[in-house]
Amino acid sequence: MKESIEATETLAGNGPEDIKLTGNERRMLEIEWQRQGNITSKAGAESYLLMVLSIKNPRKRAIILFAMIGMKTIKGKLGFDINTKDETFRRKAFAIWDALTLNQNGFYGTPFTELGLLWDNIDDYDQARTDLAAKKVKAATKNTAKVALKKTLDLALAYINALAKDLPESSLEIISGACMVVIEKGGIRKRAVTVKKLNAVGEFKLGTMAAMIDGKRTNAIYYWQYGIMVDGKKVWFDLDETQVANTIAKGMSTTVMTWYRGRNKTTKGGMTPWYYDEND
Repeated sequence: MKESIEATETLAGNGPEDIKLTGNERRMLEIEWQRQGNITSKAGAESYLLMVLSIKNPRKRAIILFAMIGMKTIKGKLGFDINTKDETFRRKAFAIWDALTLNQNGFYGTPFTELGLLWDNIDDYDQARTDLAAKKVKAATKNTAKVALKKTLDLALAYINALAKDLPESSLEIISGACMVVIEKGGIRKRAVTVKKLNAVGEFKLGTMAAMIDGKRTNAIYYWQYGIMVDGKKVWFDLDETQVANTIAKGMSTTVMTWYRGRNKTTKGGMTPWYYDEND
């Protein structure tokens, strides 16, 4: 989190100039923002609120309630645009369609109404690329198909952000589960899994942001998986866990579309949601 709270900041924006936050109170505010950002369930949110309401010190309670009011709605973005390379654009578009279709996290029960159109756009884009490679059409045809696909992806993004707004306590899982990028105050939440192809055949380096608690790095166990399609369904397989925020995936197929994801577990913060491959 950005260190944006100045020493002269008052407790309320228009409060008296002689009422100022102490160093401990500024730290408390930062910690509470961090704690609230880690709430991922309705039960967790209710438990946290009951804890806040039980605080007898009115000043401490006011600071924590201010932190709750100050939390911005977490939103998502596609993480790629019309200028993204064609193969990556197609892979990410398919990943979004696949996630919304399978609904493995259970949040997309009210279906995206344009899911069929999204698949048709992907199919049209595939055909246009094939025809372009065979010199049956010009690049403009492929570009038109790509623009149409992007428009439907934007509708999918709007659908996901609407869900995240309605279920703020589960917004991280809703957005990352749809293979989109989470945006929070201060910019993009850098929790995606990066994938880098290594020189050895079938080897890829996976990485993610180091685990943090209260703004500081902490020890964690990192869990990694790769996913492939089996009988029309995406199936996830475990890779070796690590104690650092990266690993090497070996023996991967270079001919089968493969997805990657990771998460970490800390003593204080528990298990995070899965973070997905966002490599462009």
